[in-house]
Amino acid sequence: IADVYSVEDIVRLYREQQNVDVEQYFRHGQTVYLLECPDIGYRFYYPFETAGGADFYQDLDRAGLERGVSYEREFGEDHRFSLAQIAPGDNVLEIGCNTGMFLEKVIEITKNAVGLDFNLSAVEKARSKGVMAINEPIEEYADKHPGEYDIVCAFQVFEHLARICAMLSAMLKVLKPGGRLIMSVPNNEPFFQRFNKYDTLNMPPHHAGLWNLAAFEKLANEFDMTLIQHEYFGA
Repeated sequence: IADVYSVEDIVRLYREQQNVDVEQYFRHGQTVYLLECPDIGYRFYYPFETAGGADFYQDLDRAGLERGVSYEREFGEDHRFSLAQIAPGDNVLEIGCNTGMFLEKVIEITKNAVGLDFNLSAVEKARSKGVMAINEPIEEYADKHPGEYDIVCAFQVFEHLARICAMLSAMLKVLKPGGRLIMSVPNNEPFFQRFNKYDTLNMPPHHAGLWNLAAFEKLANEFDMTLIQHEYFGA
């Protein structure tokens, strides 16, 4: 056990700071645990049921709009870095494509680009921009498209996952031999993130886990991958 959290405090802070009621995600008891995987050092919240789903993100977006706050990401340095890795003719898959912001740029380079997202309204917005977006889990998609993609991207996705192994295995399944997996997550080594434990948007239901470089290095070994490059980007 890496740390312990009070459910009462989490629920109260989400109401005060985000104007969202998250009590339904914490019916298991009065404590949330931050556990650390002994194999890779990845820290994750437990019970897994505290991770938010589509309903939570709809509530969060609604509450944000009421306060004049948008949680939709802007095109960032991780997107620019990834775009530079794509060549004409590459087959590209983005997991968690949201409204297609990144793939809009990708299809200017290669038309062979697909996005997956569980938010149907976001998928419809992406399609309205000419992006091939599909409302389907990667685990199901991978069974139908093994070994098809040169590049698979996931931006700010893995920190929201309670169970990472099934999704990562599916992402690797759709890659061609020698293909590249590009992932970005919040860095949980800076002092203000690692030690501000009750930062609502770094806790469940929003975040399910806390990543750092050391965990990614060991993750590569566990899944027979080669870590080619890592970069730190500013906010």
